Amino acid sequence: MTDPVLERRDSMPIGTAVVRAGEAVDVAGWRGRFTFQELVTNTATGQQWANVFGGPPGRERARSVSPDRVRRAPGSRTAVQLALELGPRPPGPGAA
Repeated sequence: MTDPVLERRDSMPIGTAVVRAGEAVDVAGWRGRFTFQELVTNTATGQQWANVFGGPPGRERARSVSPDRVRRAPGSRTAVQLALELGPRPPGPGAA
């Protein structure tokens, strides 16, 4: 069931550019490689956060960060290219 208060978008403006779901991004203050997943807005409060996947090798996971910490990675790659480099993803929450 979808929460009517949360608006989800698969792209996010960064300066004059736009990052789309699956593109490689850097997260200020964190090491590792990340893939942008979505921009979420709470329409009741106006609060926003970006959902990304990645991290240091061996510690990759889904994370939520303030959109102002997300930057396009130099030489951005797609999720498929990153998946080949990072290896298999562990099952998400609720996986059997």
